[in-house]
Amino acid sequence: VYKALNRLWRIFIIALLIIVVIIAGYLLFNLKKDSSIGRLFIWKNCIEMIEEHPIIGSGVGHFNYNYNIQQMKTFESGIFTDQEYLLADDVKMAYNDLMQIVIEQGFIGVILFCSILICVFSIIFKYKRKVNSSHGLIIAVISAILLSGMVSYPLTILRIQLLFFMLLAFIAPFSK
Repeated sequence: VYKALNRLWRIFIIALLIIVVIIAGYLLFNLKKDSSIGRLFIWKNCIEMIEEHPIIGSGVGHFNYNYNIQQMKTFESGIFTDQEYLLADDVKMAYNDLMQIVIEQGFIGVILFCSILICVFSIIFKYKRKVNSSHGLIIAVISAILLSGMVSYPLTILRIQLLFFMLLAFIAPFSK
């Protein structure tokens, strides 16, 4: 009976979290609607860019140049809304770190990046008994950087890049 209640409680918590995330996403989208629609337009163009160079990408540091060409192609095709046209700008980054990596380094780059993360997190879970509160803080900061990278660009900022990779390096001694 205890296990059944425990399982039911977990399902309830997960369902509640999903509902909270959906409501929060809706509220955040409508908080700055123009900004949200602008990012969706950027991501739509980014997907087109990924389709052009999926394996090796377009090269590190070439996002801005290639994005503006892609935006021009979108406008030439006529497949855009008036609001997207008004929100178009000279875009310097994808506002999504993973998408930026795929665009610049292709799926090879994103596989390597994800491999590093998988190795780090597998070490953490394998040696979780050795994890203390400072390691928990490191895991929380790494997770926060990755989560914010889904709608922003923390890994394009040098200070955050250094912090991120130094924190990953602090996890390495777990495997010994």
